[in-house]
Amino acid sequence: MINFLSILQLALSSITAYGEVAELIPGHPKQIGKGSSGQSYIDDFEGTRSSIDLRFPLISWTLASVPAKCRRSEREHSFSEATLNNDLSSGYNRAKIAWYNIEPVLQERNNPNNPLRNNLVELSKPESRLVLQQEIFPERTTNLGQGQLTTFDLAYYPSEKGPYNFRTDVNPSTGELLDPKKALVALCATWIRQILKQAISNTLNFGCRIRLSINRVARVDNYISTSEIFREDILKDGKRQYENGLPTPKNAPPIDTSTVWGQVPSNPLQVTNAFSNDPADRPYQDVGYDGLTDTAELRKFSGLSKCAWFYLRYQFTNFSKRGKRSIG
Repeated sequence: MINFLSILQLALSSITAYGEVAELIPGHPKQIGKGSSGQSYIDDFEGTRSSIDLRFPLISWTLASVPAKCRRSEREHSFSEATLNNDLSSGYNRAKIAWYNIEPVLQERNNPNNPLRNNLVELSKPESRLVLQQEIFPERTTNLGQGQLTTFDLAYYPSEKGPYNFRTDVNPSTGELLDPKKALVALCATWIRQILKQAISNTLNFGCRIRLSINRVARVDNYISTSEIFREDILKDGKRQYENGLPTPKNAPPIDTSTVWGQVPSNPLQVTNAFSNDPADRPYQDVGYDGLTDTAELRKFSGLSKCAWFYLRYQFTNFSKRGKRSIG
């Protein structure tokens, strides 16, 4: 009726509908052949798995706190010293460990820049020799110049005192720990836990080769933990250490010396995650976790350092007798 009015005109209504139908037909498409001549394709699942190389960057790895608990397979191991707070004895079982990448030049026999090129004995040792890609990945095709594999090396000395170990009841002649079976070392990389939380599968794959020293028998237990048992408080005292909060000759912020390890900034709020811009301040801020320079450590631990420094002199003397080597 409205269309009869000259001033109003309406368009015709319309309805649009569409649908899809799927049919499952046994067999395979004719494009890939018929009968026994049919072809099948296996998906290589490219992109479904992402790998993170734990070797790089090497500077991401650092000394870890004493773990409260670690699990190896179905067995759980506890470290009682992890419960100690602001106590030097919490580090009494720390052993010596070094982590590093060997400079490739020092592993090449024919490189003229290698000072060890004529020392075939050193170049052949398991802890310092060149490792080829084909040894670990025999099916991998390598390009020219990519045959050498850069390894993430760990040197563990369970009998030797590690960092921040001020134990005095040690072997009086060598300075070594009396009970290496109780020794521990711990490393951490802060980004590993974040990666594992985001991953679908919490899996770490290691290709590990352990070489024990001649005339030395040891059992090495490997514990891997990604839980909260590793604290950020490496030298446990409940205080926060950061570089640009330490005093320098030109800047003297308030310092808390109540920690048994050394000194920390009184203000726990870190403003800048960096050293001072003044190069003259670097020697006073680029120090250890205890916040002390070498000279300050000597003053603070003078009563404990007799045996420790004798051991350092002993080690240095032995090293000087060894001659040039790629690893001590």
